[in-house]
Amino acid sequence: MPTPNFEDIQAAYNTFPSTVKSLMLSTVTATGQPQASYTPFVMTGDRSFLHFCEWAL
Repeated sequence: MPTPNFEDIQAAYNTFPSTVKSLMLSTVTATGQPQASYTPFVMTGDRSFLHFCEWAL
């Protein structure tokens, strides 16, 4: 398998957000407990918007 060049990696990085509509948000609590939760997101231009529910925080 050939090693991808930087341009291929950059193209994949730039197009990936348009192929998904949600993500797993990984955080750590104040006491160091890891947490992961699902959240929908939207990207428009150079801005991204995440939707947070109070029960998920």
